[in-house]
Amino acid sequence: MLDIVIATRDNVNWLLRLIKRIQDFTSVPYQIYLQDTSLSHHVHDEFANQTSYQKLNFEGLSRTWNEGIKRGNYPYVCILNDDCLVGRHWTTILEVLNQQDDIYLITPVEHLYLNMNRFECFSGINNVTPENFDDHENIVYERNKGIFKPLQITQYREVTKGNDPPDTLPVTGACFFFRRKVLDEIGYLDEQFRLFYEDIDFFLRINYKYRIAVSAYNIIYHHRNFTISQVTNARSEMEESCVKFCTKWGPIP
Repeated sequence: MLDIVIATRDNVNWLLRLIKRIQDFTSVPYQIYLQDTSLSHHVHDEFANQTSYQKLNFEGLSRTWNEGIKRGNYPYVCILNDDCLVGRHWTTILEVLNQQDDIYLITPVEHLYLNMNRFECFSGINNVTPENFDDHENIVYERNKGIFKPLQITQYREVTKGNDPPDTLPVTGACFFFRRKVLDEIGYLDEQFRLFYEDIDFFLRINYKYRIAVSAYNIIYHHRNFTISQVTNARSEMEESCVKFCTKWGPIP
């Protein structure tokens, strides 16, 4: 039912925790496609027998993800960062896609937004850490079960931190689920974005035809910027992608 695509680069310690949690907590048939652009052999040695493993040179995050997506055939796809933790209820998010035919992409909420106390549905939940994540994940699930927020992305500022419209939740590019069949209409991730903006571009392209949503009852822990720190010239990559994004979609407000 679910193809899980993970791009990784010399991130063995986080991957150990993530893969174990996927194995323990995934409640639907699945396959993990591990796309390894590491400079060392450590990821291969640890995970080649636990996943559908592919070693490749880094030619951009979009291309790395696309190669993993193409290897799968389940009707749903999850793109998942290697510096995340998922919880016991993480695949219950698929209920929205199963029940809402016009929603084609959905994301959970990153733990960071719970810590910011900006959203009523997460009131009283803060200081989420890897150590207490499971407790908070369960509280959020029980409190908000079945609640999701459709999101119309008409401008880039609507999916940036601090600028979300009323009664919405922020999407995340660290973990998102979509219907495989949408690729027949909009294509794969745009490989001109080597690093940064590839996820927002993909969300925008889907949202011009279909609804996307954020689940209020599914959260992930995202150790931000860990993987980016492994990439040489990440800042220049971001600036280059920003120029390409503005050329494609117009200036960022």
